Amino acid sequence: MVGAAELRWWSSSTVAVVTGANKGIGYEISRELAQNGLTTVMTARDTTRGSQAVEFLKKELGPPHDQFLTFHPLDVTSNDSALAFSNWLQETYGGADILINNAGVLYNEETLETITTTLETNYYGVKKVTKAVLPILRPGARIIMASSGLGQLRLLGNHYRAEFTNREALTEQKVDEFVESYLRAKKGGKGPGGWPGAYCVSKMALNGYMSVLARELSDQNIHVNSFSPGYTRTGMTGGHGTNSAAEGAMTAVWLALHPPADYPHGKFWGEKCRGEMSF
Repeated sequence: MVGAAELRWWSSSTVAVVTGANKGIGYEISRELAQNGLTTVMTARDTTRGSQAVEFLKKELGPPHDQFLTFHPLDVTSNDSALAFSNWLQETYGGADILINNAGVLYNEETLETITTTLETNYYGVKKVTKAVLPILRPGARIIMASSGLGQLRLLGNHYRAEFTNREALTEQKVDEFVESYLRAKKGGKGPGGWPGAYCVSKMALNGYMSVLARELSDQNIHVNSFSPGYTRTGMTGGHGTNSAAEGAMTAVWLALHPPADYPHGKFWGEKCRGEMSF
């Protein structure tokens, strides 16, 4: 999906990290990046499944592309795991150039346990990994976050919608407060109504954090964007969807490989590279 050769700005020393890469969209993102000659670090919480996925993809691609793939375990919900991973990246490669926060969960049934896991993975997990890896990102680096059309604010029915619409005034503290207010409401505490499901809330929070981080890094030559893969046929959706996993990966790959000259920043992108979406 890469265009003319003159647009190729990367080399084999360009290091891309893909979280939740052992299946689905993360697996397809990794395939595209390795095929294009970037050193691609596939991560997963389960070491056995992650290692097997990397070996399977290596066999699928064959030489010379298989040499660009490697695996490292990463539990995005653990600060210790995120910091250990960042240290390993620094020691092994001297840093990283692309971080694709793809790992996420979606549950059909909402209980307090699944709600908590959803927020810990889809929002807090992205923050933990990003903050751990941020200090070792090289100039011109890209941070790409897998969001969803279900994270659009039109699905939110309380006062936080107005607060999140004003992106310039949004802070990380306000995003955290938004998530905590939702949890209090689900635990039966006082709080506003008008909440959608946990997955929607987690992606609204992720888009909010993306906006805050993009503003904070605007003068540091590190670019931050989020994207929606669309309704994609993966294990997360029970195999249902209008897009294949490869199609769901397209926008992430586009953001990863986009030429530096006019690279976007602080935007929420639609599926199949169809342009910017509204929050």
